[in-house]
Amino acid sequence: MKYSSFSLIVALGLGSAAFASAEKMLPLNETGCIDQPLQVKRGQVFGFNSSADAGLVLSFAPVSPSIVVKDPKGKRIALEVGADGDEPENRFSFAEINQKGRYTIRFPRAGKIESLCVNAAS
Repeated sequence: MKYSSFSLIVALGLGSAAFASAEKMLPLNETGCIDQPLQVKRGQVFGFNSSADAGLVLSFAPVSPSIVVKDPKGKRIALEVGADGDEPENRFSFAEINQKGRYTIRFPRAGKIESLCVNAAS
């Protein structure tokens, strides 16, 4: 009985380690943006670190209501929609980054992220 319990605990630990290793860091440049469009796979998770308590904004396009962003405590962050002009293709999603720590972004669908930035709000 002890052996099967131990095996289950080890298996769960290895499974969570495999999931954690699947997370990639966002390829952000010195301005906090991606240099080229990012091709994402279904279920892919990216992370980024924030060293500021406030004043940063995560923004990305195109808009996708199914993308999940979580703060360092694992709480989901509500995304808002903004627009540069009246055209639907100029819409983007954004969220305030107001805590220090590691954030994650989960992409439930495969696709191309045309732009993504984590930088100072202006």
